[in-house]
Parts: sequence; structure tokens; C-alpha cells
Amino acid sequence: MARVRIEGVRVNSMRSIAIEVDRYTDTTLPDRMHARGQLSDRQHAAALRLYGLWLAAGQLPRTTGRMDTRPDEEPMDVAEEGEQNGDARDVLRGLLRQAGPVCGPLLDSMCHGQHPGAWRLAELQVGLDWLADGWGMEHQP
Repeated sequence: MARVRIEGVRVNSMRSIAIEVDRYTDTTLPDRMHARGQLSDRQHAAALRLYGLWLAAGQLPRTTGRMDTRPDEEPMDVAEEGEQNGDARDVLRGLLRQAGPVCGPLLDSMCHGQHPGAWRLAELQVGLDWLADGWGMEHQP
């Protein structure tokens, strides 16, 4: 978290003020949920491992267009450029499919930074426990 000072925020046509805001730039949703006590240490470790797999699969959205293709060419997908990314994407898809119709989409949306809300938090925790069991992570007291 970084505190940022923003100068010259316009209040009206005659007046501007300076404000300070907290900008969370170096945390992921699993980090914030763990800090709030919504995830156990084991669930947090499983969530970070899943997030790492999600990143390796090239699932981050692009914010700009690709510059290495002509408009008449079909753009290549980032995850298909290397075998390693393709393998990570296959593993990710398989895990999300095996997690089931409820937990799979919740795990995927967590990687996208979308909190499940209080009413779906328990299902997300079950999904993360399932992943931790599958990866052989030790239970912590």
C-alpha cells in the first residue's frame, strides 16, 4: 500500500484542494482477504499458487493492442506463444473444471480480482481447501 498525495483536485470553478489517498498497488485479492481474516494461511498459500498458475497461463488482460501484427493478420494469443504457457493454461483449465460448477468459477473470478461476497465466501474457501489438499499442502493448526 502506498499513500499518494494528489494536488489540485478541483472542487468547483474557483477552488482546488490537495487530498491524500491510499492506493493498493502491490497486493492481490487473496492477500487482502488473508489480511482481513477471510482466508487461513493454507487457503492463502493455495490461492497464491493458483494465481501464479493463472499468470503463467497468460490470463492477465491486455490493456493495449498488439503492435507486432498487421490489421489483416489474426493476432496470436500470448499464452500460445510458448509451450510452457500452453501447458500452464491446460493445467489451469483442468483444475477449474475439476473444481466443479460452483467452486471453479469462484476460483477463476478470484484470480480476476473479484471478491465472492459474504454469501459465496464459504464456497471459495472450500475450493481453496480442495486445491490445497490436491497439492499436498500441510494442514496448519
